[in-house]
Amino acid sequence: MTDTETRAGFVAVIGAPNAGKSTLVNALVGQKVAIVSPKAQTTRARLMGIALAGETQIMLVDTPGLRDTGDAIEREAIELARGEVRRADLVVVVLDLTQAPDAQRDLMRAHPDALQVVNKSDRGSTWEAPESVRVLQTVATTGKGVDTLRNAIKQEFLGTAELETNRPRWWTERQRKILERALGDPHALNEL
Repeated sequence: MTDTETRAGFVAVIGAPNAGKSTLVNALVGQKVAIVSPKAQTTRARLMGIALAGETQIMLVDTPGLRDTGDAIEREAIELARGEVRRADLVVVVLDLTQAPDAQRDLMRAHPDALQVVNKSDRGSTWEAPESVRVLQTVATTGKGVDTLRNAIKQEFLGTAELETNRPRWWTERQRKILERALGDPHALNEL
Protein backbone atom coordinates (compact mmCIF):
# COMPACT_ATOMS: atom_id res chain seq x y z
CA MET A 1 0.00 0.00 0.00
CA THR A 2 1.15 3.52 -0.71
CA ASP A 3 0.12 6.80 0.84
CA THR A 4 -1.22 7.92 -2.52
CA GLU A 5 -4.92 7.44 -3.23
CA THR A 6 -6.19 6.63 -6.69
CA ARG A 7 -9.36 8.27 -7.93
CA ALA A 8 -11.38 7.18 -10.94
CA GLY A 9 -14.48 8.14 -12.84
CA PHE A 10 -16.37 7.52 -16.07
CA VAL A 11 -16.49 10.37 -18.59
CA ALA A 12 -18.91 10.25 -21.53
CA VAL A 13 -17.59 12.21 -24.52
CA ILE A 14 -20.54 13.38 -26.61
CA GLY A 15 -21.18 15.77 -29.47
CA ALA A 16 -22.34 16.13 -33.03
CA PRO A 17 -21.03 13.78 -35.72
CA ASN A 18 -17.48 14.71 -36.80
CA ALA A 19 -16.94 17.16 -33.94
CA GLY A 20 -13.66 15.35 -33.21
CA LYS A 21 -14.76 13.22 -30.25
CA SER A 22 -12.69 10.16 -31.20
CA THR A 23 -9.63 12.27 -32.02
CA LEU A 24 -9.99 13.98 -28.64
CA VAL A 25 -10.32 10.63 -26.83
CA ASN A 26 -7.17 9.40 -28.60
CA ALA A 27 -5.33 12.57 -27.56
CA LEU A 28 -6.46 12.27 -23.94
CA VAL A 29 -5.47 8.59 -23.76
CA GLY A 30 -2.14 9.23 -25.50
CA GLN A 31 -2.57 6.54 -28.13
CA LYS A 32 -5.00 5.50 -30.83
CA VAL A 33 -7.92 3.63 -29.28
CA ALA A 34 -10.65 5.01 -31.55
CA ILE A 35 -11.00 4.94 -35.32
CA VAL A 36 -10.82 8.42 -36.82
CA SER A 37 -12.33 9.20 -40.20
CA PRO A 38 -13.77 12.19 -42.05
CA LYS A 39 -16.87 10.00 -42.60
CA ALA A 40 -19.64 10.76 -40.12
CA GLN A 41 -20.70 8.08 -37.60
CA THR A 42 -17.49 6.02 -37.76
CA THR A 43 -18.00 5.27 -34.05
CA ARG A 44 -20.97 2.93 -33.81
CA ALA A 45 -20.35 1.20 -30.50
CA ARG A 46 -19.15 2.23 -27.06
CA LEU A 47 -15.41 2.53 -27.02
CA MET A 48 -13.43 3.04 -23.83
CA GLY A 49 -9.96 4.32 -23.14
CA ILE A 50 -8.19 5.16 -19.90
CA ALA A 51 -6.40 8.46 -19.48
CA LEU A 52 -4.23 9.22 -16.48
CA ALA A 53 -3.96 12.59 -14.77
CA GLY A 54 -1.62 12.10 -11.84
CA GLU A 55 -3.30 9.54 -9.59
CA THR A 56 -6.68 10.04 -11.29
CA GLN A 57 -7.84 7.38 -13.74
CA ILE A 58 -10.26 8.76 -16.30
CA MET A 59 -12.33 6.11 -18.10
CA LEU A 60 -13.35 7.83 -21.32
CA VAL A 61 -16.37 6.55 -23.19
CA ASP A 62 -16.30 7.61 -26.85
CA THR A 63 -19.82 7.77 -28.27
CA PRO A 64 -21.37 8.05 -31.73
CA GLY A 65 -22.39 11.53 -32.82
CA LEU A 66 -25.79 12.39 -31.37
CA ARG A 67 -28.30 13.26 -34.07
CA ASP A 68 -31.69 12.29 -35.49
CA THR A 69 -31.41 9.56 -38.09
CA GLY A 70 -33.56 7.20 -40.12
CA ASP A 71 -30.94 4.43 -40.05
CA ALA A 72 -32.01 1.71 -37.57
CA ILE A 73 -28.47 0.61 -36.67
CA GLU A 74 -27.31 4.17 -36.16
CA ARG A 75 -30.41 4.93 -34.07
CA GLU A 76 -29.62 1.95 -31.79
CA ALA A 77 -25.99 3.10 -31.41
CA ILE A 78 -27.15 6.61 -30.49
CA GLU A 79 -29.64 5.22 -27.94
CA LEU A 80 -26.84 3.15 -26.35
CA ALA A 81 -24.73 6.33 -26.22
CA ARG A 82 -27.53 8.10 -24.34
CA GLY A 83 -27.40 5.28 -21.78
CA GLU A 84 -23.66 5.87 -21.35
CA VAL A 85 -24.37 9.53 -20.71
CA ARG A 86 -26.89 8.65 -17.97
CA ARG A 87 -24.35 6.36 -16.26
CA ALA A 88 -21.38 8.73 -16.58
CA ASP A 89 -19.85 10.56 -13.65
CA LEU A 90 -19.04 13.47 -15.95
CA VAL A 91 -20.09 14.48 -19.46
CA VAL A 92 -17.82 16.29 -21.89
CA VAL A 93 -19.70 17.99 -24.73
CA VAL A 94 -17.43 18.41 -27.75
CA LEU A 95 -18.46 21.35 -29.92
CA ASP A 96 -17.38 22.13 -33.46
CA LEU A 97 -18.05 25.77 -34.28
CA THR A 98 -17.55 25.07 -37.99
CA GLN A 99 -20.77 22.97 -37.97
CA ALA A 100 -24.36 24.17 -37.71
CA PRO A 101 -25.15 25.44 -34.20
CA ASP A 102 -28.72 24.25 -33.50
CA ALA A 103 -28.13 20.61 -32.47
CA GLN A 104 -24.95 21.56 -30.61
CA ARG A 105 -26.76 24.28 -28.66
CA ASP A 106 -29.41 21.69 -27.78
CA LEU A 107 -26.66 19.44 -26.36
CA MET A 108 -25.26 22.32 -24.33
CA ARG A 109 -28.72 23.05 -22.89
CA ALA A 110 -29.38 19.36 -22.18
CA HIS A 111 -26.09 19.04 -20.27
CA PRO A 112 -25.58 22.31 -18.38
CA ASP A 113 -23.17 20.71 -15.88
CA ALA A 114 -20.98 19.18 -18.57
CA LEU A 115 -17.52 20.38 -19.48
CA GLN A 116 -17.95 22.20 -22.79
CA VAL A 117 -15.03 21.79 -25.19
CA VAL A 118 -14.63 23.66 -28.47
CA ASN A 119 -12.53 21.34 -30.59
CA LYS A 120 -10.94 22.46 -33.87
CA SER A 121 -10.49 25.88 -32.26
CA ASP A 122 -7.82 26.64 -34.86
CA ARG A 123 -10.47 26.82 -37.59
CA GLY A 124 -12.87 29.62 -38.37
CA SER A 125 -16.23 29.52 -36.64
CA THR A 126 -19.73 30.08 -37.97
CA TRP A 127 -21.17 30.77 -34.49
CA GLU A 128 -20.10 31.57 -30.94
CA ALA A 129 -20.63 29.56 -27.79
CA PRO A 130 -22.68 31.52 -25.25
CA GLU A 131 -20.57 33.63 -22.90
CA SER A 132 -22.44 32.18 -19.93
CA VAL A 133 -20.85 28.78 -20.63
CA ARG A 134 -17.30 27.99 -19.53
CA VAL A 135 -15.69 26.58 -22.66
CA LEU A 136 -12.28 24.94 -23.02
CA GLN A 137 -10.48 25.26 -26.36
CA THR A 138 -8.72 22.28 -27.97
CA VAL A 139 -7.19 21.20 -31.23
CA ALA A 140 -7.16 17.43 -30.75
CA THR A 141 -5.15 16.78 -33.92
CA THR A 142 -2.19 18.78 -32.56
CA GLY A 143 -2.73 18.25 -28.82
CA LYS A 144 -3.33 21.93 -28.13
CA GLY A 145 -5.44 22.33 -24.99
CA VAL A 146 -5.58 18.57 -24.28
CA ASP A 147 -3.54 18.85 -21.04
CA THR A 148 -5.82 21.68 -19.89
CA LEU A 149 -8.88 19.48 -20.57
CA ARG A 150 -7.29 16.50 -18.80
CA ASN A 151 -6.61 18.69 -15.75
CA ALA A 152 -10.15 20.12 -15.83
CA ILE A 153 -11.55 16.58 -15.79
CA LYS A 154 -9.24 15.67 -12.92
CA GLN A 155 -10.39 18.75 -10.99
CA GLU A 156 -14.02 17.72 -11.49
CA PHE A 157 -13.25 14.44 -9.71
CA LEU A 158 -11.06 15.89 -6.98
CA GLY A 159 -13.04 19.04 -6.27
CA THR A 160 -10.34 20.23 -3.90
CA ALA A 161 -6.65 19.84 -3.27
CA GLU A 162 -7.23 19.32 0.46
CA LEU A 163 -8.33 15.73 1.03
CA GLU A 164 -9.04 14.14 4.37
CA THR A 165 -7.87 10.53 4.21
CA ASN A 166 -9.52 9.41 7.46
CA ARG A 167 -13.18 9.60 6.37
CA PRO A 168 -15.37 8.15 3.60
CA ARG A 169 -15.90 10.27 0.52
CA TRP A 170 -17.23 10.24 -3.02
CA TRP A 171 -15.79 11.83 -6.13
CA THR A 172 -18.90 12.45 -8.19
CA GLU A 173 -22.55 13.33 -7.66
CA ARG A 174 -23.54 9.91 -9.05
CA GLN A 175 -21.38 8.16 -6.43
CA ARG A 176 -22.84 10.37 -3.68
CA LYS A 177 -26.39 9.38 -4.63
CA ILE A 178 -25.49 5.68 -4.67
CA LEU A 179 -23.86 5.91 -1.25
CA GLU A 180 -26.88 7.77 0.09
CA ARG A 181 -29.20 4.99 -1.18
CA ALA A 182 -26.84 2.38 0.29
CA LEU A 183 -27.59 3.68 3.79
CA GLY A 184 -31.03 2.09 3.43
CA ASP A 185 -30.14 -0.66 0.96
CA PRO A 186 -26.58 -2.03 0.92
CA HIS A 187 -27.27 -3.64 -2.49
CA ALA A 188 -27.13 -0.15 -4.00
CA LEU A 189 -23.32 -0.42 -3.70
CA ASN A 190 -23.44 -2.86 -6.63
CA GLU A 191 -24.01 0.18 -8.85
CA LEU A 192 -20.55 1.57 -8.07
